[in-house]
Amino acid sequence: MNPETLHFYFDRKLNTLFVHGSDPLVVENKALGYTLHYILDRFELDFMTGHLVVKGIPRFEEIPFVSRKDSTSRVKKRKVAYHGPLNHFMRSLANSLAS
Repeated sequence: MNPETLHFYFDRKLNTLFVHGSDPLVVENKALGYTLHYILDRFELDFMTGHLVVKGIPRFEEIPFVSRKDSTSRVKKRKVAYHGPLNHFMRSLANSLAS
């Protein structure tokens, strides 16, 4: 919701992308019913090794349910997301920020 808070720096010598946030990053996930507030402490992506470091402090707020059907749908989607791989989440997040 506020991509302008992220600042990107690419070090050509290290072939590494560094990102920091001036304010907490706010991500709304309507499908899962959460708003994430993330204080980014460290983000480094080394393109030579593929090594990724992400450190920060998350805080989740639940978006109120609109209906019982909405509640049931979110519970199912949350279970799938909980058991899904972290790499998928990180790729989805990176893709959404790039667009």
